[in-house]
Amino acid sequence: MATMRMSPDERNPEGDVSAYCISQDQGMNWSRRYTMGAGANVDGAWSQVPTPDGSIWQLYGWVDPHPPNQSQDFYLTLTKFSQSGMEIHQRRNIPLRMSEPVQMKQAELFGRNVQDGKLSHFPILLPWGPIIGSPNGGLIAPVYYTAKRAPRYYRLALIHSHDDGQTWREGSLIAAVGPGAKPWPGMGTEGPCEAGMARLTDGRLFAMFRTGGDGFIGAAWSSDDGRKWTSPVSLPYKGVALRVRRLSNGVLACSTGRPGPVVLMFSTDGTGET
Repeated sequence: MATMRMSPDERNPEGDVSAYCISQDQGMNWSRRYTMGAGANVDGAWSQVPTPDGSIWQLYGWVDPHPPNQSQDFYLTLTKFSQSGMEIHQRRNIPLRMSEPVQMKQAELFGRNVQDGKLSHFPILLPWGPIIGSPNGGLIAPVYYTAKRAPRYYRLALIHSHDDGQTWREGSLIAAVGPGAKPWPGMGTEGPCEAGMARLTDGRLFAMFRTGGDGFIGAAWSSDDGRKWTSPVSLPYKGVALRVRRLSNGVLACSTGRPGPVVLMFSTDGTGET
C-alpha cells in the first residue's frame, strides 16, 4: 500500500484530499489511485506493521477540538484499511487528551493568506509517524504541536492508547524547548516535529525528527517505553518527513528528503548513535 497527498500542502483541513494505491506483486505493478479526503494522507500516524488481523491504521494529521471553544481535548480521525485495501472503516470521534492547551491558528491558503472554507481556526497539533505496539499491550504514536503558552517552537510528544485505539492521551515529551530555554546546538527554527521512531533490538525506543530547514535532524532515546527520554541531540544530517525502520538484521534504515533527493541512511550497529 502506497499513500499520497493529493491537495496542496497548506493549513486548510477542509481542502485536504488524499489517495492510495495497492500492489499485489511486491510493487512491480500498482492499482489506480483510490481517492479519499481524510484517511490516506501521508502526513499522519500509520501502523508500522499491519495489525494481527491484517489491517493498516492511520491517525489523520488534523484534529478537531471537542467540545468546541477549548484547545486541550480533541477528536482524532482513525481509519482502518482491510481486505487488501478494499474495505475502509473510519471514525472521526476518537478522543485525544493533551497535557496542556494547544495553540490555535487561522486556516489559510499558503501564499494567499485567505480562508477557503467554513473553518476559520484550527489547532497546531498533528499525529505524525508510526503507530507502534507496547510490551504492555497498548499503542503509542508521536504527535507534534505548539503549546499555547510556548508557541515559538514545535513540541514533539508521545500519545498512548490502552484500549486498542479507542481513546488516546499525551503521555510524555520526546523533545521540546521549554519557555525561556535555549534550543540545543544544531536545532532549527521550527523545533522538533515529523518524527520517525523504531524499537531497537534491546527494547529501547529511538526517535529521529525534523527541526527546521536551517537545522539538523534531532534524535532521542527511551529505555522505559517512552515514559522518559534522553535529552535531544543533533545528528550531522538535514532532512524532513523522516521514516525509520529496524530491518530483520537489526540495522536501522531512515528515509528523508529536502535538501536534495529522497535519501536513505543506515545505522549499521542498530543503535541510531552512528
